[in-house]
Amino acid sequence: MDTRYIIDEYWSCKYNSLRYYISDAVHGVFSLVDDLRKTYEGNMLVSVRDGMHGLNTYDYGARQYNPITARWDRVDPMAEKYYSVSPYVYCAGNPISYVDPDGRDSVYYQECGNELLRIPCKNSYNFVIKTTQTTEEMYADSNPVQKGKSNPITKEKALNTAQKISEGNINGEHMGNVVQIHSDEAMSSMLQSIKDDGSGGFSKKNNREYSGDFTTNGVRNVKEGPAGNPASGMVAVTRGDPDYHSHPSGSVPVRGNSHAFWQQPPSKQDIKTARGTRYVVGAGNGIIYIHDNKGVKATIPSYLFK
Repeated sequence: MDTRYIIDEYWSCKYNSLRYYISDAVHGVFSLVDDLRKTYEGNMLVSVRDGMHGLNTYDYGARQYNPITARWDRVDPMAEKYYSVSPYVYCAGNPISYVDPDGRDSVYYQECGNELLRIPCKNSYNFVIKTTQTTEEMYADSNPVQKGKSNPITKEKALNTAQKISEGNINGEHMGNVVQIHSDEAMSSMLQSIKDDGSGGFSKKNNREYSGDFTTNGVRNVKEGPAGNPASGMVAVTRGDPDYHSHPSGSVPVRGNSHAFWQQPPSKQDIKTARGTRYVVGAGNGIIYIHDNKGVKATIPSYLFK
């Protein structure tokens, strides 16, 4: 059900309601406004009342969706790049795990940043194979009190997945070993909002966390936390549950020739409080950690998006 209330210049309320089947076809329309066509997922409904088209399909930009058949009514514009996948399917037949706003491109990476498959396009979505690092490996240099956890797949699964993707096979059970991450634009905006330059030391900018939320192709609600001291044994502070935050690169000398550093992977608290997929940017080691409340599920080098 999609319900709208429209008020005209005389403050008279106009009522509009569209009912949908499960496939998002319009079942009933009750409206006094003929030009209200932005409906399912914010996409334009090219309706029978539109004398120019009369298609009753949703305009997704690169192609159109037919809600009666629950299929695209034309081929994926990048179909020649994916011979193993039907040109009419959505998200390689896996809409539970992935989204595809315009049917155009995908970029797939291994955890180390090696690019497996790319289709050049202005607004790309990125995918990375899940981490193979165990908790002990990922948190080897971390504060035991603040140590989080990893949620890895086996190295065998990762290699098998990488092989199939590099061959152009993006449809099958092996795609359950892949995590979708944000677009190049959003990832770049995230990194630009973090003022830590990665050089370490004891400057304030390199000893505080930066945080924010993602938009479609950028970030908002960018904030910076108070500067801290890694030798205190405490974590830097980020308030709330933002989509992403950084862990500082700063360090301070301690006894002898030793230095105290900030933990780079997500802390125990980061993982415990995550209400969905979250990103932690290790400003010191250049790694982006993608995690939820079950642990770190993927990592990827930050240089790919700078």
